[in-house]
Amino acid sequence: RPPRALLAAPTGKSLHCCIWSAGRQLLATAMEAAAADRQPEIPPSAWAAASALSELTVHAAWAAANARTLQWGASHRDAQRAKEVALQLEALLPEGAAPAVVQLSLAAAWYASNTRRLLLFDAARDLRKLEEAAAELAKVMPPETAKSVKALATSAAWHAANARSMLWLDAERDLTRFEECCRQLPALLQGVTDGAAAETPADASRVRRRRRARARLERLDGPSPFCRRGQAGPRATSPRATSPRGTSPRAASAGAAASVGAGEGGASLLQRSGREALRRLDCALDDVAPLWAALDPAALRRGDDGGAEGEGEASCEALLAAVYATVAVLDHLGATFAPVARELRKNADKLAAAARRLSPERTLRALVAREVREGACVRGEAAKEGSAALALLWLCRLLRMLHDALARVGAEGGAVLAECLHAAYDATLRPHQDPFTRRVVAAAIWAAPSRADFLARLGSH
Repeated sequence: RPPRALLAAPTGKSLHCCIWSAGRQLLATAMEAAAADRQPEIPPSAWAAASALSELTVHAAWAAANARTLQWGASHRDAQRAKEVALQLEALLPEGAAPAVVQLSLAAAWYASNTRRLLLFDAARDLRKLEEAAAELAKVMPPETAKSVKALATSAAWHAANARSMLWLDAERDLTRFEECCRQLPALLQGVTDGAAAETPADASRVRRRRRARARLERLDGPSPFCRRGQAGPRATSPRATSPRGTSPRAASAGAAASVGAGEGGASLLQRSGREALRRLDCALDDVAPLWAALDPAALRRGDDGGAEGEGEASCEALLAAVYATVAVLDHLGATFAPVARELRKNADKLAAAARRLSPERTLRALVAREVREGACVRGEAAKEGSAALALLWLCRLLRMLHDALARVGAEGGAVLAECLHAAYDATLRPHQDPFTRRVVAAAIWAAPSRADFLARLGSH
């Protein structure tokens, strides 16, 4: 006998009515959900301004963080890109807003980097500049928008500083805050960019002031405001942020950002792009390993007179970049690695000084050969203090110790870090040091952290 529920089921025309009613309910629910998720209509100029602001804060943050960890080349590239974005902001924001945003991003970046490097006097000065720039920005923008821009700059600055200091949990928290600011920024900038677009060139004094501000930002050959004390590395030219003939900078920037703001997922797309641009490191070795991999092993060999062609022809700049990046990692691994980091930095500085003195011969083989010709080094005798040959000798010994220790940690799954370091030291550096230094190094090694803490400090993978 069929169940009662089956007997009460609709049939025929009533069944069609039930299906139609259920379909309409599902469609109404879906439309309500889509309406709830749909972003408000935001003009392309607001998307362009939000994209430029997030890019400026990212490059300013990494320019300061890289400079404070001796990554001169990367710092210089970020500083140049930040200058180009600052030029775009001059056309996208109302008068007086772009310089305030630039100063705010710079102050936040250097405040976070100096704090992480324990340069407290410089950090206090940068904090004062940060608050002053935030106050200036609040005069030309709505308070809520100025507050969001400040949160965007500070979250980007702290993420870069924490990532360079290998504080991964703090860096991830700052990255989440940066994403939230990227999501909110386009809607907040809508009224600001509308006001900037409404400005007409009839006010000649306003136009002249804006041109002078843009000219100051376009002086790329002068000292960069995004770098300090000449720490940006070699001077390089960078293309100016120009638009095609007949197209205003505002129209060009708005057109470039129109694809970002198009559709319902514009905020999430800007959020993802900002996250990908800001998040550069998941591990302390992410930017160190490529520098060493870029060096040709054959070019790093000794390169005797009878050696093969290309041996010893490695570039000094490439080797020094890899060494300084390694030193930046060792600086954050505790007191155990402090002696090795100090010796690596000292000998790298000696090699860099010799390379500058013997310019333009910048390969390792050319440096040593020139020292031999000038009598600074004599075959069969000890190299003189301050020579490139002696610096290379100690760099090789120190790097061989690091290589041996890391190879032991990777090969022996349950090996104790202190035992791996001690075995590597005995096999490489110990025969070349005096008894007092041996005792100091032994005490530092036995204070090494556990293997799990060491790997966790290096990063997520």
